[in-house]
Amino acid sequence: QTCDVPQFTSNGKRGKDGHNRCVTPKVYGLVAIFEGSPKCVSSEEIYHPALMIGECIEGIGDGTLHPKPSRYENVSTNWRTDDYTFKTYYEALHNPNNPPPPKHLPSNVTFPLWNAADFRRCSGGYFYGDDTLPLYIGWHIHNFFDTDLTVMRKKYLTYGHPISDALTKPLSDMNREVNLMVRCSNNDSTYELEKGSVMKVYKSMEDRRKGPIALRKGGLDFLKEANYGKVDSTTGTGTTGGDGGAVPLAFRIAEYVVARHGELVASVEKDERE
Repeated sequence: QTCDVPQFTSNGKRGKDGHNRCVTPKVYGLVAIFEGSPKCVSSEEIYHPALMIGECIEGIGDGTLHPKPSRYENVSTNWRTDDYTFKTYYEALHNPNNPPPPKHLPSNVTFPLWNAADFRRCSGGYFYGDDTLPLYIGWHIHNFFDTDLTVMRKKYLTYGHPISDALTKPLSDMNREVNLMVRCSNNDSTYELEKGSVMKVYKSMEDRRKGPIALRKGGLDFLKEANYGKVDSTTGTGTTGGDGGAVPLAFRIAEYVVARHGELVASVEKDERE
């Protein structure tokens, strides 16, 4: 038995890729992020999980039909060079003597197959938040450690992006995610997004990339509305209704939310004393 997944084809509103040139083959959703407590909802979001048809994956798709992209420093896990990205509309695949008009993709060529690094990092495809509720289809429950944050410090000392002084540096200086968790535990609303575009709390995109991550004002209530209320297609914010389906089951229990947030506050205070 075979199934034709409409999101992988060019039929109708949902398809964006043809069948199958591998221009923008991902089908992906949006995940809400909790940092250490149900009350600490990040304004950042993760575009996972994702699916991709095998035709467009290196090692599965036909490499003779798809050009091999150039990559920075010729390393297979590095980004594709600018000539081989959706952002630049794959300029390398156009006839150099007949430059393409803006935002035009050639109709008669296929595009590079995607490797694991592309799958994780590159954008392009059908996003469920465009026209489908719930807006958030999962959760990233991050750094929900017990009352002793020594374990979290050891994680940052030894994980894939190790921090050499993770056992001693102040929690707020660990990284942007832990900084958000600490600010939330201290009820610091300096960087807090009430509604609308996240850029409202930043001066520039550079400030957004390097500055503190903004907290979602309203936290759980925001997520409930965003998932089952009316969603503004421009800002992604919910405006009405909501039945609680946007949050994990345990986070619907008020007593648990209060208890878990109390644990976070106590653990941060303990770590700062020590």
